[in-house]
Amino acid sequence: MVLHSLFDLPVHNTDAHRHFFPLSNYRFRRPISYWDVKRHGAIVALVELFLVLAATLYILPRTQSLTGQGLLAIINIIYATGYFWFYLQGRVPVRRARSHKKPGFLKKPGFGNH
Repeated sequence: MVLHSLFDLPVHNTDAHRHFFPLSNYRFRRPISYWDVKRHGAIVALVELFLVLAATLYILPRTQSLTGQGLLAIINIIYATGYFWFYLQGRVPVRRARSHKKPGFLKKPGFGNH
């Protein structure tokens, strides 16, 4: 938990946590953020993804059970899927359906006709 908190300190901006609550309400805001793409969030998450992969490659040969090895593989799949879902999905061009406007006689006066 302490190690996670120490690695967590430099990667939050407006979403910073109060790490020393209840002793202090101070939030450590840094110029990079894990979540905010405008503050290099995709790069920070990619670094974390590679760190998890490196840790897995280190731990996998030392894991005796197939269950443990399977869980390590699942963790990596979850991380990679999460990275794709949060950071790359918006960059893939998506064909959007055309929006059709309601005919004038279906519009109700003064309600949602902007």
